[in-house]
Amino acid sequence: MAKLDTTQISALLTVPIEDWILINERVGILLAPSPLGGLYYQQFASIPMLDELLNVCRTWNNSTWPLACEVVSETNTFATRLNGFLQTVLDGGGDVDTLKNLASDATGIQKQTETFKTESATFANVNKTADTSPARHTYSTNFVFHDINPDPTAVSDAALQITLGWGNIVDDMTQAIKAMEDAEKGFGGFMSRVEIETAVADWKTVADKFKDLKDGMGEAASGLTGEIFYEGTTIREDGTLYHVRLDHPYEPTALAVGNNGSLVVETFDASDASQKWSFSKNGFGWILMSNSSPNYSGYRADVTNSASYAPVMTNTGRDTGTNYRIIKVDNHSLRIVNLDVELGMEQQRVLQQNAVYLGEPGVLNWNYLVEDDTTQSIQTWKFTEA
Repeated sequence: MAKLDTTQISALLTVPIEDWILINERVGILLAPSPLGGLYYQQFASIPMLDELLNVCRTWNNSTWPLACEVVSETNTFATRLNGFLQTVLDGGGDVDTLKNLASDATGIQKQTETFKTESATFANVNKTADTSPARHTYSTNFVFHDINPDPTAVSDAALQITLGWGNIVDDMTQAIKAMEDAEKGFGGFMSRVEIETAVADWKTVADKFKDLKDGMGEAASGLTGEIFYEGTTIREDGTLYHVRLDHPYEPTALAVGNNGSLVVETFDASDASQKWSFSKNGFGWILMSNSSPNYSGYRADVTNSASYAPVMTNTGRDTGTNYRIIKVDNHSLRIVNLDVELGMEQQRVLQQNAVYLGEPGVLNWNYLVEDDTTQSIQTWKFTEA
């Protein structure tokens, strides 16, 4: 094996950012904040080893993920410093104290990777059990809980490799220190000039790639916080009022509150307060919808607790039924789903206008996604500032 070899410590680079995002989404979804309500958690009741799964997700959130980010960041820093030291050696310089400091840093990273290896292996095993169980496909919805694909062993396998790699680097640096402390041999007693030149290039590559990975890990963190689920949702939660209209060039209707508090589709009237909506985040892509009509101050859009899930305005404080998600389907279309509806149905359904003819006012209901270009306008909406 080459001295100061970078092959094994680069194993984390083989894990795509998309995999980190998927894992963080899994953890974030399972540990979602309490405002989503008790029914949110009931959907996970049939997961095998649920308590163990929640425990490893908590460990991932509190320890494993921060460790992974720290290892990536410190690898980038270490590679930059070691590259500079080796370049100084090539130029005829370099002192043993600098090398000792680098060796101490390498030992610190190695200890971190040991913990990361153990925790990521446990996380992978428990999640794999959950995803491969026959009961996996009886969960109430696959919209808010998904498989980790590729499976999480990609991370634990990489963790094993980097632990071995950092152990080798610590051993090599111990030998290099001994060589430098020998006044007659110096650093050249450990590596030839050709080997140093190769190492300079390798560690420069590691520094650059781990800098990119560090940036990517910042993006992946949004899976844990739930912010990633708001991507494509352009509405603001600063009190801005919006008209919610069917996304059709000839559609004269808008989402409104009817006389009895039910949500309906009415002929568009830009001055009608009941057709103006504001939104606030409730975590992991879910939003709360409020209407500007003074008759419904303090109310939120909800769904009735029945199979029809008719949307209404309510101030009863129910939780899951007040949570809506706005999803981006293509470059211009937005669709609306509800958490209570998702929990009660095997397949995802979206809010649609239930009118006999396109363009006429009507009531709303929930139905499967329609992809036919001639009729999908009853399910796609546009949000414009009022």
